[in-house]
Amino acid sequence: MWRERRAVMTRPAGHDPLTPFERRLLELMASGLNRTEIARAVHRSPQTISNSLTVAKEKLGARSLTQAAVLIAQRGLLAVAVAGIQLQVILT
Repeated sequence: MWRERRAVMTRPAGHDPLTPFERRLLELMASGLNRTEIARAVHRSPQTISNSLTVAKEKLGARSLTQAAVLIAQRGLLAVAVAGIQLQVILT
């Protein structure tokens, strides 16, 4: 029986494992857009958005997209636009 094996990589604190595109997708999701709206905003298909969000979630070791957004916010890597104002999310 074949079993999938995943390498567990350690990264220095503060290292961002996400591509700029993946981070942008999580930022848009955190700002309240759904996958279809995100797809329109970045000119990609909804399936591409779903695939990219899944990859981002796995890179972060998150169980859900909500947890992925919280993790990057905790690491200081999430910027969210609210009412046209760019905010850096800082959790203490």
